[in-house]
Amino acid sequence: MLEPFETELSRLVDDVVRDLTREITALILRRLGVEAPGPAARVALGGGAGSAPRGPGRPAGRTAPPPSPRAASSTAARSPGGGSPGPGRRARSTSEDKAVTLAQVESALAASSGLSASELEKKTGLGRAALTAALKALKDDGRVFMGGNRRFARYATSQAVADRASADARGA
Repeated sequence: MLEPFETELSRLVDDVVRDLTREITALILRRLGVEAPGPAARVALGGGAGSAPRGPGRPAGRTAPPPSPRAASSTAARSPGGGSPGPGRRARSTSEDKAVTLAQVESALAASSGLSASELEKKTGLGRAALTAALKALKDDGRVFMGGNRRFARYATSQAVADRASADARGA
């Protein structure tokens, strides 16, 4: 049998866990822009109809405050076609931009006898992330091939040329 101290401690821990679970759930729902769950959902989530502690600033029957105007405006900015990206953020590439990038990388490789990723960066003027995405897409389509690996990786429009460029880079 538990002593009164252990019983009280156990009850307090259970209360903290239940309250923390409810607060985390409410925070996640607010972040996702989902309305607060109704009473049936609160019971399923671990909080009964009257289990939420009430006090000043916590009206009965509400688990989450309404989203702030700032949250609503940031959601609108992230929606497709909804405004410009925030300061310091870049707009997503369109399919036309991606097609131009793919063509640019493919033409640079067609005019060479195998290039490394850094050589391709310099030749095309693309950043590493854009170049990596373009090379992956072109390799998946079978339009570009990679010979070697790591620092001896070379890209070309045929497997034989890519392998030869990688071997040349290795000094073999």
